[in-house]
Parts: sequence; structure tokens; C-alpha cells
Amino acid sequence: MRSSKLYTVVGLTLLTVLGLGAAVDGLKLTAKLGDVRKFKLAANFTTGDGIAKVTGDVTRKVIKVDPDGTITLQETRSHLSLDLNGNQMSQDDAVMVKVLKPDGTLAELRGEGAGPEAYRVATLSTVKLPDFPLAIDKSWTWDVPADARHGSVLARAEYKVLGEERLHDIDTWKISSAVSEIGGSSPASSTSTVWISKSDASLVKSDSTVKNLPLKGVGPMSGTQSLDLAP
Repeated sequence: MRSSKLYTVVGLTLLTVLGLGAAVDGLKLTAKLGDVRKFKLAANFTTGDGIAKVTGDVTRKVIKVDPDGTITLQETRSHLSLDLNGNQMSQDDAVMVKVLKPDGTLAELRGEGAGPEAYRVATLSTVKLPDFPLAIDKSWTWDVPADARHGSVLARAEYKVLGEERLHDIDTWKISSAVSEIGGSSPASSTSTVWISKSDASLVKSDSTVKNLPLKGVGPMSGTQSLDLAP
């Protein structure tokens, strides 16, 4: 297996939530130009070649904010280490650019690996924001249409506010996310728990389990991944 492909997918599976601002009628993805957030990544995947364990750092920087609220992020994956069946490998830094709509959904990917599989992975890791304020036990859904231009497939997402927790000295909402592709020979799915700051709704932590994650040239893989705000 080419390790670069695995690193690309691991980077793309990170939840796209960066900074969300509360609005009267709901939540919208907001950020200031130059905003930077740093996270610690840990993943454990089963692939056709065995068990792959990945650790590293993820830095997200806001490089553009459009008048309509669209946000462009530069995501850098660095200090990445791969353990494949006990064999240690390292990887150079990799950069991906993500363009996000105000509701948190993906508009465009740019960079290495920005093909159909990457867009499918992005759907599995997206928390689409509702049009109402968050509160415990609030739930909402997202019916994801297929997009032939990007290669996205039909899917359905279900979200629910599980409660409130304090992590890293930050008061957070705890949200569950379940996204499943519909149809196809090997539909992918993900289940996640996401903690978002109650003051600005920025991502604090996420834990995800994925099944049949699409990876070009390698095949589907399954496993777990965590992303935690760095001190």
C-alpha cells in the first residue's frame, strides 16, 4: 500500500467543523481571516494490507472569508507517523484546501487526492448545521444528494445533541453524528461524537468510527479516528 494515499484519506476524514457562531435562527459556520486551530490526530484502520496506526498534528488556518460567509481553510497535516503491521514509516507534510459553506457543508476540495473518493469521505465527516439553536435532545437530518460533478453519492445523515460537557476548560455541546451512503456495492458509513464550544461552537474534539471508507487504489478501510484540540 502506498502510505501517501493513506495519509491523504486520514487528513480528509477530519470533521470539517472549524468555528461556528450562534445566530438567532440557528448556527452558521463563521471564522476570522487568519484564525488558526491545532489538533492532535490518532487513527487505527484495518486495510487490505493489515492494521495501520496513524498519529500526527493537524493545523487549520482560515485563508479567505467571502462576503456570503463561505470560508476557505488551509489544512496542514504534519509530524505524521504510520505504523503498518509493526513497520514504522514517516511522511512529509501535506496540505489540503477546503472551501466550506456557511452551513458547514463542503463546496470544494483542492490539493492532493481531491477526487471522488475524497468528496465521499468529506460527506461522511460533515456536521451540517441546523436552522435552529442547539439544545439538549435537539435532532435534525440531512438528505445528501448525489453529485456527479464531484463524485459524491446519495447519503443520509442524522444528528442529535446528546448533552453538555466541559473539555479543555471549555463548555461544549456534545453531538452525535451518523452518516450512511445509500446504495452501491460497498456503501460507506460513519458514526461520530463531536464536542463543540458553546461560546463560539468551534471544534474541541471528535471521535469517529468509519466503515468501508473509500480509498482510491487501495480499497475500502474501516476503523476509528480521534481529533483533539491541542493545548
